[in-house]
Amino acid sequence: MFNVKDKIQFGIYACSAENSSFRAVFTDMEITECKWLPHDGQQPDEE
Repeated sequence: MFNVKDKIQFGIYACSAENSSFRAVFTDMEITECKWLPHDGQQPDEE
């Protein structure tokens, strides 16, 4: 994103995994380099 020469459109999305409604508030946001550590993926939940 830091080297793009054209406009970038983006948005923020919040959802409920339990099929319910809620109000989401996003604060203190900033655009930075990725802070997520590499990983092998999330293991499935046990049933």
